[in-house]
Amino acid sequence: MALTNEAKIIATYLSDIFSGNLTAVAGVMGNIQAESNFRANNLQNGYEKKFGLSDEEYTAKVDSGKIDKETFMHDSAGYGLCQWTHWSRKQTLYDFAKEKRDSIGSLEMQCAYLCEDLTCKYNTLYNNLSAETGTDYRAVYRTTKEFMLKYERPANQTEANIERRAKLSWAIYQELTSKEAEINDIRNKVNSAVAVIEMKLEEIKEALKK
Repeated sequence: MALTNEAKIIATYLSDIFSGNLTAVAGVMGNIQAESNFRANNLQNGYEKKFGLSDEEYTAKVDSGKIDKETFMHDSAGYGLCQWTHWSRKQTLYDFAKEKRDSIGSLEMQCAYLCEDLTCKYNTLYNNLSAETGTDYRAVYRTTKEFMLKYERPANQTEANIERRAKLSWAIYQELTSKEAEINDIRNKVNSAVAVIEMKLEEIKEALKK
């Protein structure tokens, strides 16, 4: 699978807090894909019809204050990358957006919120994800399951749902490691080229001395 620009931005934020541990990054991202398909302004399916609002309209009304903080907190609709639903999660998301003076549907703001949430409020989960050193499917499955059950906590916690999300995570992991390999290959080629140039320069300097 080719990662969207939104997915690449999310991966960058997560890679930073997980110090490049792509198994942890992929486990989180597979869940985000399942929840919102990487769309930060995503209003939970079903509530668009209930509220008579599109994702964009709902987001605009929250930003403008037409949907105030209390209503946003208690309308029971999942929202954003992780489909935050509980009133306390929506409250802290709302406050974070206001603190950053950003839209409630901002991708970068939500990435920063998620990273702060994980490292500060879900420290045990963060440490468990960070400690995963495996690089095979089962390792990615474990990080996917851990994030799903300890952070997302969807109503559907069946093995089938875990497996479905793990497959998404595994596809993401393969794409991320492929890109990392490409970058390393390019870096090695550049370093080799630089080494050859430096060697040639030394040869020229020696020849000029004669």
